[in-house]
Amino acid sequence: MPSTLLRRSDEWTAYLASSYGYVGTRDVRLHLVRNALITRATYPSPEQFTGAVYDTERRLIRSSLRLDPDADQPIDPETVPESRYTSARRVPRAIYGGMLFLILGHFLFESAARLWLQIDFSQNFNKGEPVPVIFHPSRDFELGVFGSYPLFRDSLAALSVRLRNLLLADEDFRVDVLYYPEPLSIYHEYVHPLMGRVIDHLIAELKRPRTLAARWSSRLKTPAQPRIYLSRSRWHENHRIANEYELENVFRERGFAIVHPQELAPHDVIRVMQGADLIASSDGSHAHLLAFARRGTRSLLLDTRPVPTQTAIEKLRELDALHVPIWQDSEGIWDQESKKVRLDEFSAFLNAYLSSIPA
Repeated sequence: MPSTLLRRSDEWTAYLASSYGYVGTRDVRLHLVRNALITRATYPSPEQFTGAVYDTERRLIRSSLRLDPDADQPIDPETVPESRYTSARRVPRAIYGGMLFLILGHFLFESAARLWLQIDFSQNFNKGEPVPVIFHPSRDFELGVFGSYPLFRDSLAALSVRLRNLLLADEDFRVDVLYYPEPLSIYHEYVHPLMGRVIDHLIAELKRPRTLAARWSSRLKTPAQPRIYLSRSRWHENHRIANEYELENVFRERGFAIVHPQELAPHDVIRVMQGADLIASSDGSHAHLLAFARRGTRSLLLDTRPVPTQTAIEKLRELDALHVPIWQDSEGIWDQESKKVRLDEFSAFLNAYLSSIPA
């Protein structure tokens, strides 16, 4: 029954809000580390990663580890031999950027979370050439990959990181003076309220077309729609819902514009997200674009799994969210074996949900 699923969705949303996305104040500091060592990234397996930062005494800076030391992954050594320092590539001055991801939720809460320093760095610290920013790449990739990921390229540029001052730790670096900002987020555990300022800064910078051609093409776009569905049906990676193309019709018939974010320029992504009053999506990277929505925007999330990052976004952006636990509703709208939504049942639920929204 639609009313039953609405009630269960309210309960599931409340559970997520109380269990995940913890937002609170901790000390977040900028450290100046002299004679620092940034060890090169290695990938023992697809889910494992090594690479860390060491201080003047060759001791591990533990907050440079991605996961908790108790996690099931190789842990970098507590100390490194002096020979590692002497053989490393020397850089006079640099900023540590943490891990660089090309997955939106990870990028926001693990990469951009380290780059809060960049918002004010140029006027406070950098009076000449851009200071290099050294990242541990989350996987083995070349800088040329950013041509295929304009949203990440432009987001980094908005935080004063461009190809000319971006270094990947595919080798050891010895840095005479390393600016080491503590992260504003510990993935799946904690988010500092200042992450909201980072996201606001990204919105302000990304909404401006970066080229003359982009400015003219943006003027030709239709106005942003009040109701949108962020679809993964044309996305080449990891379809959450096998029959999402059919699901689009259910939303379209109820006044939703179907949006494929990966086909839009970054400034148009921001325009679409900022212009909507109600945004629907399945879980994953497309849903993480809600970080760029207006505060107070209503969202409808079709959850195929728990996603703590989404809850953190909702708290930071003060979204009016409803999570539908379709993965727990195998007798209703979700066919677990085929990974398909039962369209008639979902249509009835969506009608009930839309009717519940105050005029």
